[in-house]
Amino acid sequence: MKKINILLSVIFFTSVLYAQEDSPCFSRSLDSGFDLGLSYGAVIFNGDIKQYKFIPASQEGTDNSESFNTLRYSLGLNFRTGISEKMLIDFSLSIGEMAGLIRYVGDDDHPDDKIWPRDNIYDPHNNFDGDGEKFENEFRELSISLILPIEELNQYLGSFGIAARIGVGLSIFRTYKSDLYTNEYIYSYGYKDDVNGIGKDTWSQAPKEAIFIFGVLAEYAFEQDVN
Repeated sequence: MKKINILLSVIFFTSVLYAQEDSPCFSRSLDSGFDLGLSYGAVIFNGDIKQYKFIPASQEGTDNSESFNTLRYSLGLNFRTGISEKMLIDFSLSIGEMAGLIRYVGDDDHPDDKIWPRDNIYDPHNNFDGDGEKFENEFRELSISLILPIEELNQYLGSFGIAARIGVGLSIFRTYKSDLYTNEYIYSYGYKDDVNGIGKDTWSQAPKEAIFIFGVLAEYAFEQDVN
């Protein structure tokens, strides 16, 4: 894995709002001074080291390695405020993990003639055993997004609200890649000794990547001050 690829996260978002009592979701945010939010959700990696297309994968432990599951989680803090009559701006901090694994032998669902040829494995120190690989990643993400409520649709949805979301940010991360079945080290990013995967860099020294955010945001006005 040469870098972080695509991060798909399913977030259950709770926003504590300071707004008018009878306003629908995004109208509250546009009318109020600011909103504070807390989010927690599942993180599913989608990239080169991935066993299945749409679901997490796991591996039972052996004498040389512990059980491994690719489903991980993240926590987010959000600050949101209206900047015009039809637009909000959102500042977010996310802290979490993600992981991936892929088997080249030992899985009927992943025969040897399937794609992901082994000669494309990133293995600069010739540590890979050829049977399977996995990685674990810690990340910190800072982002800024524009939220554009779709008023033509929201006027028919009552307490529900739909908005387009687009933004940019910075991901700071540390990644450790190893053999799936033996847990032997292959490669790492964000370690003082990347040849051996020893000593984590501080977050100020860890690798950084730009991130792009785009999608659809759905909210429901649950109580007077909570979405």
